[in-house]
Amino acid sequence: MSLWLVLATLPTLLSVCTVLYHWLRGNLPFYIARVHARYGTQVRLSPNRLSFIEPEAWQDIHGHDERHRKMRKIFAPGISDRALKAQEDLIRAHLDKLVGVLSREAKTGRRIDIVRFYNCTTFDIIGYIAHFFLSKNLKKALAKNVAYTADRVRKRMDRGTVTNRADFWTLVLSEHESGSVSLEQMKSNAYLFIRSMITKEDDLTIEIIQRLKYLDACFAESMRIYPSTSVGPPRVVVSAGTICGNVIPVGTRVSIGILSAYRSPENFKNPLEFVPERWLGNAPGYSGYENDHSGYENDRRQVFEPFSTGPRNCIGKSLAMHEMRLIACKMLWHFDIILCDESHGAWFKQKCFWALWSKPPLWIKVKPVNRIDGEGGEMH
Repeated sequence: MSLWLVLATLPTLLSVCTVLYHWLRGNLPFYIARVHARYGTQVRLSPNRLSFIEPEAWQDIHGHDERHRKMRKIFAPGISDRALKAQEDLIRAHLDKLVGVLSREAKTGRRIDIVRFYNCTTFDIIGYIAHFFLSKNLKKALAKNVAYTADRVRKRMDRGTVTNRADFWTLVLSEHESGSVSLEQMKSNAYLFIRSMITKEDDLTIEIIQRLKYLDACFAESMRIYPSTSVGPPRVVVSAGTICGNVIPVGTRVSIGILSAYRSPENFKNPLEFVPERWLGNAPGYSGYENDHSGYENDRRQVFEPFSTGPRNCIGKSLAMHEMRLIACKMLWHFDIILCDESHGAWFKQKCFWALWSKPPLWIKVKPVNRIDGEGGEMH
């Protein structure tokens, strides 16, 4: 091979290695964002890989797949809005468990890693909704193990503090007895909003809280700034076509740079600021409000697809939205929430592998709400 041919391959090798390098370090979404910021809304990350951040790219890339559309019709009824409302009691039962655990933790005054508790709650919910994944033997073994553990813990707790030999439970009991609840409260619009709109806990239902449009706007803005997946699922062009008006050759790998699109000034005004009001105007999916006077009416909100789009979009979208609404309302109804100093700012400095974030602990403290006049009355 001549020296010229060797040198001719260098740009290709370097671009592929650059992408691989940032992927291995967990920085790929931020690298793609820098590339888009420098070169525009359509960029070539490597000779066979293109990234787009324009709204039209969603439909061009993900909007056509008749084969998957047929398969989707088979599974969609299982987690439709109607099916989820039929299982609402089960979902709320798991949220009651979450509230119970956090209430006990609140009495100790210790900090709580809320990421861990949210993960456990959502896994419990999907585990029971998709119960066909759990065999009868597995359920029996789980119940037997829980019963045995509870019995052993109960017997040790009954013995109280052991003075001649301090074991693990001695430390636990000592901490439990000396724990205290902080009197400090965090006041915020979120508390006032939820607790004034909802007059009693029984009103925390799927049907009622999905009408809280400002709550949905807060979720939308949260998912824009911190999307659950940072890069859209890649697709390979199988037949010649166009994306955003450009002809794309067969075999090219294409994707949406989600983090880049959501934080780009090309698409959003003040993209790094948390502004829920940008979603309360004439934005798709947020009807019922008068004309947008927030100053964000020129935002390209069509680029926001947190659950993807087309026949291959997330089949669990309804479940995810209902879970978020119920968990948020339950938390704000029952607790004042204080973010610990160690989680301020630093929590967002995360690595991203396989398009998902590697989340560190998010430390908070919770204090149960004290109500004076009934469930929805005055609070102090």
